[in-house]
Amino acid sequence: MTRTIASWHAFRCLGMLGLLTFLWPVTPAMAQATPEPAQVILHLLDYVAVEYPQCVQDGTVLNQSEYNEQVEFSQQVRTHLDQLPAHSSQSSLLSQTEQLVALI
Repeated sequence: MTRTIASWHAFRCLGMLGLLTFLWPVTPAMAQATPEPAQVILHLLDYVAVEYPQCVQDGTVLNQSEYNEQVEFSQQVRTHLDQLPAHSSQSSLLSQTEQLVALI
């Protein structure tokens, strides 16, 4: 139970990663039809935060295909972070992303 609560809090905290990334300097390019990496990151983190608790409970995978999706999406966050312009918080965000991947 403690691990589940800790994991849930970790996911909520790591959701802040998406918020911080989204608040990265906004450019006019974000108005384009193709989503920018920051928008994709925010969407992926939001999806993982909402769906993960429904497919894993008490350390047990309840839905393997959904769990596989969570793993894939968390790894995609790392890829999209590399596409963002250099920023002083980028290494911290990458570190937090690695923690998220490990927790999943």
